[in-house]
Parts: sequence; structure tokens; C-alpha cells
Amino acid sequence: MNKLFSILFISIFFVFVSCKNDNTENQSDTTLIEVKDTTSVNPNEVTLGKEYTSKYICPNHCKGSGSEEAGVCPVCGMDYIENFDYQQ
Repeated sequence: MNKLFSILFISIFFVFVSCKNDNTENQSDTTLIEVKDTTSVNPNEVTLGKEYTSKYICPNHCKGSGSEEAGVCPVCGMDYIENFDYQQ
């Protein structure tokens, strides 16, 4: 009978030890990323560079391109096209 109690005690002990809730184990490594909503952009808050606002612009809108005279994009080498949205 004493042997039966010893086996029962050891079994219960192992159940409690193995079911211990340890917060450092079994947690997936997740990273939260904050995403800004860009679907509701106010056009008055958007500042465009000269690659969009110049009289002549690169078709690829390369950063730093754009000119008041016809020419070639210094970034990609394409010929500038006239910007029909240009306002003086």
C-alpha cells in the first residue's frame, strides 16, 4: 500500500511540473508593425518634388529629376516629357 501511495504521489508531482505555465516557453517571436492608413491622404498635405511639378518631367518620376527646359533625366537617361499639369 505504501508503494501505491508513492507511485501516485510521483505521478501527480510530474503532472503538475509538466503542466506548469511558464510564460517564457512556447511563445512565438512576433513583431508588431504599425501600418499607417494611406488611403485617405489629404491632397493639400502632400508636397511633391520637382520630379512631379517641373515643366518637363521624367516618365519614371525619378527622384531629383525634372527641369524647366527639355532634356534628359540624369538618373535613368530617359528623355523628359512635357508635364501637362504644370502650373507657373
